[in-house]
Amino acid sequence: MKTAGEQMHISISHAGPVQRGIRYFSEISSNAALAGQPIVVDHGTSRTGAPFTLPTYHDDGVTKHVYTVRSYAQYQGSPPSNSTLAQGTYSMTGVTAMTLLPSTGSGTAPNTGQSAGQGLGKTQTRGKQVTQSGKSSPSAQGSGGGGGGGGGGGGGGGGGIVGGGSP
Repeated sequence: MKTAGEQMHISISHAGPVQRGIRYFSEISSNAALAGQPIVVDHGTSRTGAPFTLPTYHDDGVTKHVYTVRSYAQYQGSPPSNSTLAQGTYSMTGVTAMTLLPSTGSGTAPNTGQSAGQGLGKTQTRGKQVTQSGKSSPSAQGSGGGGGGGGGGGGGGGGGIVGGGSP
């Protein structure tokens, strides 16, 4: 993991066995506890994607974001691996003031963003639900779990890890 200005660059090292089709994800939380609704970054099959931009300050222009990052691997049709937390917390050194929007999650996870570590999802499908506004919205109700389809179960047998280390 490396930061410069308002750029963050994540490198995932995965020493476990790997099959074709594995995907890597990172979750970035703007609080030190990785609580709430982390932003999900889908790295695809790359363990070292392109750097990306994160704001330094919340909307008030005074309070700095403190970012925490965790990463994990997943195969299509299988549950995500256990996540690995990057060592330490990270702050940017730029001037952008923007409070991040709440995440709406990823894959077949609920649209609330409250289910971290989902990647492509833990269920194969997700039905629809009615939101408080009365509009139709996807829900967390699924029709079964991962199984071993699409290249092996368990998300890659060793998990994704951040920062160039090994499991």
